[in-house]
Amino acid sequence: MENVMVGAGLFTNLDFVLLEGSDAPQVPTVTALYGNYPNPFNPETTISYGVKEPGRVKLQIYNIKGQLVRNLVDEEHTAGHYKRLFDGKDNTGRSLASGVYLIRMTAPGYRKASKMMLIK
Repeated sequence: MENVMVGAGLFTNLDFVLLEGSDAPQVPTVTALYGNYPNPFNPETTISYGVKEPGRVKLQIYNIKGQLVRNLVDEEHTAGHYKRLFDGKDNTGRSLASGVYLIRMTAPGYRKASKMMLIK
C-alpha cells in the first residue's frame, strides 16, 4: 500500500504484511498441569494448566506432610488453557510458612502433582 492520507492532508508510505490465521484459541491436545511461575515464589505464583475436554477440574494445594491447605479450583471447565493465581494463603486466609508445597490437579482421566516452593 502506498501514499495513504493520514490526518489533514499528510501522506506517508506504509508497508505491511497481512498474515492469515485464526484468532480462535488453541485447544490443548492433552490435559496437563504445566506448573507454576515463578518457582520459587513469594508472595504469589501463577499456576498454568490445559484442559482437553469439558469436565470438572480441581486444583488443590498440599503441604509436604500431605495435608490439604488450599482448595484453589473446583469447577467445571470447557476445553482450553487456564491460569490461576495462588496467593500463598490457606483456606482460612492465613499466610503459609516457607516450604515445599504440592499442586495437585485432577480432571476427567487425569491426575498429576507438581512441586512448588514458597520462600519468605
